[in-house]
Amino acid sequence: MLKNTIFVLCLLVIIFSSECTQLNKFTKIGGVTETGSGIKIESFEFNPTKIDNNMKTTASLVLKNTGDFDAKNIQIMFFGLSDAQWDILQSVGNEDVSLDEPVSFSTIRAQNKQEKIQLQTKQITLVLQNREELEEDIVYDYDIVARICYPYETIARFKIETISDDEFLILTEENKFRQYPITAEVSKGPLFVKITSKQPQVISGDGKVHLKMKITNIGGGTVAKTKSCENILNPTEKINELVANLNHIEFKGGQDCNLGHIKDDIIYLKKGKSKEIDVVCEVKSESKKEQK
Repeated sequence: MLKNTIFVLCLLVIIFSSECTQLNKFTKIGGVTETGSGIKIESFEFNPTKIDNNMKTTASLVLKNTGDFDAKNIQIMFFGLSDAQWDILQSVGNEDVSLDEPVSFSTIRAQNKQEKIQLQTKQITLVLQNREELEEDIVYDYDIVARICYPYETIARFKIETISDDEFLILTEENKFRQYPITAEVSKGPLFVKITSKQPQVISGDGKVHLKMKITNIGGGTVAKTKSCENILNPTEKINELVANLNHIEFKGGQDCNLGHIKDDIIYLKKGKSKEIDVVCEVKSESKKEQK
């Protein structure tokens, strides 16, 4: 007898997004437009990059939230700039700015048509002047990089049909057991979730179903699970030492789910990369509805 079971998965990971993928390698950015969902780097400019003594220059960064959920505790770090070298003559968008510390936004709202909330952008513009006495008749070239780090929530909701072991054996003997894909409704964000297992799922003897799920990074930067954004914004830290076990996937709803065996026990996804994981969910009797 087929039964419907609804699962709701909530994934929360730390995202850090920039045009450079190595912490020890700075890449010049000018007028960059990021792709993907979540926090998007709409533009990043440092102009002019070539200056002489007493010239002013402007650093400008525009972010927007293209996902379904508000982003909170967004941390931004500028590399290639320091308080020892530059005076901030003017700051627009965030008054409390230090070039040696991360700049933070508490929230960047997502668009909500029902509540008539428009897609929100945040901008930081700094007017800078080099505080050193530069040699005359020499033009100096500067490169800077912005790294953005933020946690973001992704919710996947899917319904599967389940059958018992006995029913599976009967259908198999009668050559009537047919499987078809499981469709998941996934919120818009840096991660996309696809259930690669098919349904109906056979309930094991312990009352659980075993599913395979593929997570794909469709955001503009790299996805990693870390304890906080602080270490990621430190250029001396090594990426491999920042990646922790994949233990921060939270499951919400009427089901008890946990991660099965993962080959390397880490999540570290560059743009466009995927990872398949095992998920074990307990099928609770009160969440089942018989299909007539």
